[in-house]
Amino acid sequence: MRDQRKLRQHQADSYRLMIPLKSTMVRFHSDGQYQSISSGQVAFSDLTRVHEMHGSSGAFAQIVIGRDRLDALLPNARRLHGFVPRGPLAQLVADHLRAFERELPSLTVADAARVAEATLQMVGAMAASGPLDDAGRPAIELAMRRRILRHINEHLLDPTLNSERLCRDFGLSRASLYRLFEPFDGVAAVIRERRLRAIRRELCEPGPHHLGQLSYKYGYSSQSQMTRAFRTLFGHAPKDTPCAPQHKAILDLPDDAGMVSWSRILRQVEE
Repeated sequence: MRDQRKLRQHQADSYRLMIPLKSTMVRFHSDGQYQSISSGQVAFSDLTRVHEMHGSSGAFAQIVIGRDRLDALLPNARRLHGFVPRGPLAQLVADHLRAFERELPSLTVADAARVAEATLQMVGAMAASGPLDDAGRPAIELAMRRRILRHINEHLLDPTLNSERLCRDFGLSRASLYRLFEPFDGVAAVIRERRLRAIRRELCEPGPHHLGQLSYKYGYSSQSQMTRAFRTLFGHAPKDTPCAPQHKAILDLPDDAGMVSWSRILRQVEE
């Protein structure tokens, strides 16, 4: 289930495309409606929306695409949450994704990146057949949030990076800034989450790490303050950070304003 707590914790402004493998059946529930998909079909979900999935025991795969990257391929706004594409193009994309999943372990990172980019184009063509979203968020808001996210990524080490500074830099009111990042519990939560993820990345790099220095580097007044925030987000202390892959074969491509990542999920979907 993707509830409000998970929306605030993960802050993924992305779409997820689910692909059941073999005989797996996945049931998708959102906004009081159910959709069922089986092997050979795909379904979109919006990771900023509350929803839940149930399924028969079996393997599945997923592709996660940053909203900005996919929306840039669409001629106009589409309602993709809960969308199950039909027809020859959807079947072609489903076949391609299953082939990608099958060959992923043998691909080099460079080859996988090229295939992922081609996959994005195919998914974009399929998404363009989704229903029009007449109430879709204005393009100017999408562009503004993309600029702000890029600014945040480039200034994570700036101790003055906060809501007030962003309002001044981008000429926004506090209400307007919050509205842009409301699905993620506000821009302050986004800054905090990205700083903590940067700390986690550094902890997985070779060499000794001094938690106090990392805390001050990323704007925390003390190591204990950073540790509490880190534990709240990740569920464990910084010193217990697991750096090994959580699945046997996962490819995560670099992300900037958007993200494209592919997961060959070998866990089971339980009813």
